[in-house]
Amino acid sequence: MLTGGEEKGEFDVIRRATHTGRPLGSDAFLANIEQVIGRLIRPKKAGRPRKSKKTERSKKRRGSSRK
Repeated sequence: MLTGGEEKGEFDVIRRATHTGRPLGSDAFLANIEQVIGRLIRPKKAGRPRKSKKTERSKKRRGSSRK
């Protein structure tokens, strides 16, 4: 296993999980862990959540003068 070139990708996945401190496994396994501990362990999308279209429309109607 240590000398094969094919396993390099597998080692990268293991290293990434080790460096981030996140568990490594299938989606079903991770979902089960999240359910048991009651919190999310899989990474979310980075950045601020997008505004909903409803929020944007209500600001336009009110004539928001915010700059």
